[in-house]
Formats: sequence, C-alpha cells, structure tokens
Amino acid sequence: MENKLTKEQIQEIKNIRENGESLREIALKFKVSPTTIRYHLNKENLKKNYKKWYNSLSKEKKKEIFKTNNQVARDYRRNRYHSDEEYRKKCIEASTNWRKNKSNSIAEVVKGGKY
Repeated sequence: MENKLTKEQIQEIKNIRENGESLREIALKFKVSPTTIRYHLNKENLKKNYKKWYNSLSKEKKKEIFKTNNQVARDYRRNRYHSDEEYRKKCIEASTNWRKNKSNSIAEVVKGGKY
C-alpha cells in the first residue's frame, strides 16, 4: 500500500503536533483522516517499544513465541489447502517444480563426479 504522505510531510506533521495542534486540524490541512495522522505519529514509538519488549524476553519465551507463530501459519496454510482448490493446485505445482529442480541439481552433482 502506498503512503498518502511523504516523509517530509510526516516530519512537518510531527513539528506541528509538537506545537500543540490537534489531530483533526492537522488532518484537515493534509486532507487525510485523523487516524492516518495518529498512525504516522505513533509508528516510530511502536517499533521502538516492540524492540524493547522483544529484547527483554528470555530465550525460552522467544522460542515459544516463534513456535506459536509458526504453528498459526501452518494451521492457516493447512486449512486453506483443504478449502481452496486454486491454492491447492498452486501448492502442488510448486512442490512438483521444486522436486524436479532438486532432482536435476542432484543429477548434475552426480554427473559432475562429486559423489
């Protein structure tokens, strides 16, 4: 999705907001919604806060989060595979192509005398 605002405009919005102008007034000036203004004002803080939070976690907790996220992604793909015919065809085609390329590369290695 393309940004409605340029980096220069976002910097200008930050300066205007520091001077005490409301989100609604800023939104009217830039012809966007107040939600868009709030998003751009909070964007940097959200990234910093997430990094700070993530870095404060133990290795075990990070592994647990990673494992959970992977499980959610696997479940999504599995459900989509069984319910969406087009997606299933694409998965089968991709798998077939991968196997062909893998077997071709193994054959090339064997022909090259490395095995």
